[in-house]
Amino acid sequence: MKSKKTAVIMVGIALLIIAAIAILLVFLLPELSGSSMLNEYNTIEYDATVKNVEKTNDGYLIDVAEYDVKLKVKSKILSSDVDLDSMLCEGYGISFRIAGPEFNLSDVHDVELVIAALVYERTEIISLSKSNELYMNSIKNMRIIVTVFAVLIIIAVVVLFVYFSIKSKKEDNANPSRNSHL
Repeated sequence: MKSKKTAVIMVGIALLIIAAIAILLVFLLPELSGSSMLNEYNTIEYDATVKNVEKTNDGYLIDVAEYDVKLKVKSKILSSDVDLDSMLCEGYGISFRIAGPEFNLSDVHDVELVIAALVYERTEIISLSKSNELYMNSIKNMRIIVTVFAVLIIIAVVVLFVYFSIKSKKEDNANPSRNSHL
């Protein structure tokens, strides 16, 4: 019985440590990374010519003539009245920004890149501030989910500890011979 109780205590402590680490990571990592907010300094701007616009389940893919990439635009970042199918046609010039370290788009082939900003004819379709707002909302949602998960783990561990504590006291009361040496 003692080894089972010890195993439960060890599992409980391990779960508490996992919950604490998860909470620390989800609350501290975005701020420590330093790249949580997109701006002109941590994004790269490119100009391109639209070759094709394809509607997908979660947004649009813009195929451009200059690069062998497809630009991914998620529908949740667009205003409800924006329809890129009708707005962007073959031959139209666009400017877009992608997040991350500078690299040559000519060296990248057959990939989808999520864009952080999109401008067509001096009209801002996607702004960096809208991308930042979407990012912060996803961080907020992740924090809520992880916090609820951690609280549930803590409650489960406390219930387990209380259960085994009560069970242990009942066994001690049922077996007075165990305590007779005291």
